[in-house]
Amino acid sequence: MKPSFWNSLAACLASGFYLSHPLYRFSTGRFKIGLGCGLVGSFWALLFRLLLPPLSKPITLVLLMAISLISIVIATAAEAVYAKKDDPRIVIDEFAGYLWAAAWLPKTWTVMIAAFAVFRIFDVWKPLGIRRLEKLPKGWGCVADDVASGIAAGALIQLTLTTLA
Repeated sequence: MKPSFWNSLAACLASGFYLSHPLYRFSTGRFKIGLGCGLVGSFWALLFRLLLPPLSKPITLVLLMAISLISIVIATAAEAVYAKKDDPRIVIDEFAGYLWAAAWLPKTWTVMIAAFAVFRIFDVWKPLGIRRLEKLPKGWGCVADDVASGIAAGALIQLTLTTLA
């Protein structure tokens, strides 16, 4: 693929400002350490969520949908750059997915870390038939399974918080 500004920007944003690349090298090299690149995208989202001011539920929903759609566009372009569907270096899908997990939860460290952990588990295991969403074309498949994992993780944590209250 011929380098262009858009391709470089898509790869930069999709990979969490290239921070997923070192983990990718460690996970595919001679000394496989087993760290998922998705940790990078989830971590960026955790920071973003902690810095985000309080928003109304409708504004939060609009923001989540916009981030998800932008993530699909960027993931589609990055898949072309990396010449692979849902390449592990693409972590913008985890960014969107974690935000769905944490969006309507109380913004405390404990809850945000719980959302991080449950989202990562759901993102890896893909329960409830979520794995089927990966088959969607282009960036849709890359992002949809993470958004579904985020929604499921958020719902589980909210249910747990409600039950314990």
